[in-house]
Amino acid sequence: MKSFGRQTLLLLLLALLGLTSAKVSAQSTETKETAYSLIEDYANILFFAGAQEPAIGYLYYLYDGYPDQQVRTAVPLASWLDLTSRQNEAKDLLKTLFTKRSDQARASQELVRYYLTLLYSSGEIDEADSLFAMLPREVSSHPNILLVHLTSLAILNKNQELIEQIAQLDTTLLTDPQQQEVYYRLVAQASSKLGDYQRMLQAAERLVALEPSNLGNHHTRLEALNALRLDDQIEKGLAQLQQTLSLPDAYIEVTRAELIASRRDTKQSADYLYRYLARQDSISSVSARIVSMLLPDFSDISQIPSEFIPALTRLAELEPTDPKLFADLYMIVSTQEGKAQAEQLIKHFYDNPKTAYSAVLVQASQMKEQERLEYLTSARKRYPANLQILALYAGELIAQDRLDEAKQAISSQLDWTKLKTAEGVKPTEGLRLLLLYSSLIYERQKQSAQALEVFEIAERLFPRDAILLNNYAYYLYTLSPQDSSHLAKAEQLAATAYGLAPEEANILDTYGTILLAQGKTTMAQLMLSQAVERAEQLGKPNAGYIERLGDAYLQGGDRQAALQQWQRAYQLAPTEALQQKIDALNP
Repeated sequence: MKSFGRQTLLLLLLALLGLTSAKVSAQSTETKETAYSLIEDYANILFFAGAQEPAIGYLYYLYDGYPDQQVRTAVPLASWLDLTSRQNEAKDLLKTLFTKRSDQARASQELVRYYLTLLYSSGEIDEADSLFAMLPREVSSHPNILLVHLTSLAILNKNQELIEQIAQLDTTLLTDPQQQEVYYRLVAQASSKLGDYQRMLQAAERLVALEPSNLGNHHTRLEALNALRLDDQIEKGLAQLQQTLSLPDAYIEVTRAELIASRRDTKQSADYLYRYLARQDSISSVSARIVSMLLPDFSDISQIPSEFIPALTRLAELEPTDPKLFADLYMIVSTQEGKAQAEQLIKHFYDNPKTAYSAVLVQASQMKEQERLEYLTSARKRYPANLQILALYAGELIAQDRLDEAKQAISSQLDWTKLKTAEGVKPTEGLRLLLLYSSLIYERQKQSAQALEVFEIAERLFPRDAILLNNYAYYLYTLSPQDSSHLAKAEQLAATAYGLAPEEANILDTYGTILLAQGKTTMAQLMLSQAVERAEQLGKPNAGYIERLGDAYLQGGDRQAALQQWQRAYQLAPTEALQQKIDALNP
């Protein structure tokens, strides 16, 4: 319920009393005009005090009771109906009035303007155009009426007709700043669509002069200047925009980049992006947005023009934690500039401690096993404090089943005592990889206590890392046959990992497997079926996922569904154990 103040309640009371008096007087001593004015005044008091329905009711009383004043009454009545979301009622009222009292209605500039606006806004274009064509010259030429009609032409993209009719408008009649703003905005819009950017600029300059605090006016001028390639004036326009509206540097940078990008000039976009990135120390959200505007889509790396190589090189320097970016850059340089230039790029990045990891990763990926290990050994010696390079080295040792060497290399750089407390430890990508590899080493060496200790450290330092949590959950599951108490913690970790990465097939499989072990068959079937589906969507159907889905169906009592899934799994990866399960159900 609305809350009314004392003053509003008093006004309502006076209005109600006054209206009663006015009705009586209309039937006795007062003239009709006086009574009409009184009721109109009190209706206004009611409406603007919040009593909208009674106010509209009194205007309907006037509309029906004073036929000779219907044109006068229709203006506020239609407006109030519109304000109270009764547009159709307002439109029907005016339609009837323009039919019954067409000459009087068409002579009312205010009523015509309102009716035209309603018709255009509701999409009744033909009826609105027909009404405009039948208006008296003195009404149709009035700026307010003509501007409504011109606006409709702009909405309908009738730009040539709009320009022609604008040319016939006597601009000396546009005495109101709001009229002038609408006029010049229409000129700018139509000129832009017709490619007349000089005229668009002239209109935009007038818009800025009329309303310098309007952001849209400045952008209209900048778009015109940009289309005309008037770069010096663009810089002046950006400076004026920033000064007038006190905008931050970031907004101006993004606006400038948008203007450059809209030109679709490869060389100019590439040059500007490189100059912009050369001034940056890191990639912020603003920088990322500018890069996305100016840089071609990476979906087909071979199609990225060579002009962007300097900008991409600088971007890779600013984003050393994204090795894929450097790998893409290396491929572009190799393809477009040749192997020698690609090797120079590798050397440039390898010699910089901040970007060395990206270079090592790409270089190592092209080597054979023994050569790769020698290279990683050399890189590790050059950058002993780089944990990501150490992780590459340890990963290679693990791949060659040299677990003790890998463990020793990792332990030489990690302070396990400090890691257990997590005090002053920065959770970096290199540390994350080393913890993953350490847990893997201890798992393979059947050292469960040490593996659990590493996982606990990883959980504290990386509580939102879905891969680490998933690995931890699955390891606890593997220990559950010896100690079923591990399953509760495993389910909790798997649920968290699922919440962080619900589309990951491996995580869905882990969660479903643990739920199955917990006896939660229905949920297990759901998770495992999603894991199977997701793997197939990626074009990598997984026999293990399918087999475990069959296990879930069997646990739920659906032997036929279980058999069907196991047979599918066997077709992908036949094993003796799986054949025995199939034979047991299908003797």
